[in-house]
Amino acid sequence: MVWGWLPLRFLLTGGNSGFGILLALLGVILGAAIVAASVLVYRSDIATRGVARIAGWHALGIAVLGLILGLVELYAPGSIPLFASADIILASAFAHLLIGYNDVRQIRADELADRTQRLDVLSQVLRHNLRTEAQLLLGHADDIQRSETVDAARAGADQVQQSAESLTALNQKVGEVYWAMEFDAADASPTPVGATLESVAAQYRGDADVTVDCSCSPEASVAAGERLERALGYLVDDALVGNTASPEVTLAADAVEDKIELSVESRGGQITDGERELLDGDADITQLNHSRDIDLWVAQWITNAYGGQFHIVENTPGSRIELRFPRVSV
Repeated sequence: MVWGWLPLRFLLTGGNSGFGILLALLGVILGAAIVAASVLVYRSDIATRGVARIAGWHALGIAVLGLILGLVELYAPGSIPLFASADIILASAFAHLLIGYNDVRQIRADELADRTQRLDVLSQVLRHNLRTEAQLLLGHADDIQRSETVDAARAGADQVQQSAESLTALNQKVGEVYWAMEFDAADASPTPVGATLESVAAQYRGDADVTVDCSCSPEASVAAGERLERALGYLVDDALVGNTASPEVTLAADAVEDKIELSVESRGGQITDGERELLDGDADITQLNHSRDIDLWVAQWITNAYGGQFHIVENTPGSRIELRFPRVSV
């Protein structure tokens, strides 16, 4: 509005040059277009951080050209009329407004693609697991109906309970996925690494040999939350899939520059090349292997939601997954 007033004032004060009038009209049009576009962007469904990003690009366009024209004015005072300078700044501001809008649209497109991928994974895993568990429940129910002894009926009931527990765990994972899609970074808080690893290890020591190797300070913290513990638990669950012969898992934490690297390693576990390609986004989601459930995916999404990096280490015996988070001070 301020820069648009300068060419408008030129018109109102009776500019007598044809080219000057044309330049002034261009400035007025650009100023009106920017004001209108700003109102539309503000009232649109773009998130506040997106609007702020567009405003940042817009301000950059004004600042850069304003600085250059200011230096030109210092070098050659009066060489460029004030309304013409306003035209140049308005053109730059309008161009950067479009750049900012396209930038935000690209970010929204990437977020939508990521959300679609997660929903595709959920859809395929849910269809597969629910169908499998339904078949198991029907089979257990039939076994109970045909039971001739109380012990046989009780065994069938135990199987039904296991299937119900499996469905309950799947329901929790679905909740984790939706949490990761709607995550607000303000939910993160300093989370001590040592205590988190020990808590995860304690949950599995009855079923496997889980050790903790924390080479960094036990008081070291990362910007995460309670779901970091769940992500590590999902990685331990995945490491134990098909690993009944040598159920050994090592949880480790190392300081790497200004980050903390958490790792889950199992000598007996194995991550296939196809699964690695899927998690890295190098393969089509239709190739999803249902046999390993959704644990790796959920752990990756929780890590990403907290601003961490998820990495599957290649060429290692067994499986090793590393999570890197920025180190924070308590």
